[in-house]
Amino acid sequence: MKLEDLKGTLMGRRVMVLGLGPSIKNLPLDHDVSHCIGVNDIWRWHKTPYVVVADRPIDFQERKPDALPIMKETRPKAFLCYNEYAEHWRGGGNIPWDQPNLVEWRMQDIGLKQSQLMSPIYAARLASYMGATEIGLLGVDMNKHNLVDKGHLPKINAFCAELLRWCESRGAKVWNLSALSAINTLPKKPLTDFLRTPSGGGAKSLPAGAPRATGSGRGGIPSIDR
Repeated sequence: MKLEDLKGTLMGRRVMVLGLGPSIKNLPLDHDVSHCIGVNDIWRWHKTPYVVVADRPIDFQERKPDALPIMKETRPKAFLCYNEYAEHWRGGGNIPWDQPNLVEWRMQDIGLKQSQLMSPIYAARLASYMGATEIGLLGVDMNKHNLVDKGHLPKINAFCAELLRWCESRGAKVWNLSALSAINTLPKKPLTDFLRTPSGGGAKSLPAGAPRATGSGRGGIPSIDR
């Protein structure tokens, strides 16, 4: 599958981008996530049909080894990986890997010229690329995070402001659904209000044969929410 095949699959939809910060606990484990995009090892909580990664398997092994067993079991409809690391997810790196339904994306595909540090930012941009008109970020809290510890919060807030402008230019609204999030450049909306809003859309279908998206809780809160 190519990235172009995903255009229109979320057309007109209200979509949640699921990070792995503490506020992810506010989403019921049985919530229908068929129009959600998760990042990294989100399948420990919710089996989203789309998963976005921007690092290599070896990066997870070094920084977050508990994620690897989860990610080996992750089988979404589309596993969206940064194109420069695609071969690693095909098993060509230091860690044996076999990830079906791999979809490569490039920075320029989502309006970027350089890294934005966080997978949820890429996931939100990909949601807009796929046609979403309302995007809510949950589990993107940035309160206790390795990037914040390194003094990157101002840069992350700037990146989120860029995300907001880019999505708005494409006709999409972006909300921060975490009341405790340290990100202050995205407008906040209570999760309950976002979930209460009907999701419209005339999305095109993905190829058949992928697993059904359902909630699934697994284990504790990961240490990072990138």
